[in-house]
Amino acid sequence: MGDVVPVSREFLFDADTAVTAYHKLTRAAAPEPSANAGQTGQTGPATHPDPRARARPRPAFGFLLESVEGGEKWARYTFLGTAPREAWRLEAGGRVSRWSPGGGWSEATTVADPLAELDGLLRRRRPVPVPG
Repeated sequence: MGDVVPVSREFLFDADTAVTAYHKLTRAAAPEPSANAGQTGQTGPATHPDPRARARPRPAFGFLLESVEGGEKWARYTFLGTAPREAWRLEAGGRVSRWSPGGGWSEATTVADPLAELDGLLRRRRPVPVPG
């Protein structure tokens, strides 16, 4: 079959910018804070949670890509993503490393052609067929 499932949604940015939409997406992808997170520990009639402590942590990685066709008045596309299963990093000197949620960053290794390595990683992925 495949190991990449395309997920998409179209909507108008009437009240949002790409940045505010990205912010909302990253908030939705973050885990819920625990029920007692942010308690101030005050004694007395009421203990109020600290709203800053109850904020959800952001996912480790995400992206925001924009494209404009025919000027901003005709067509503008924004691609947003967050909480990937893997990340790839190119460092100085052609050193590359990979990240996963369970394993963190791998030790960086030097490769002859970093972009060819990235291309190989992407080509190994197979999208699931979708109608349309």
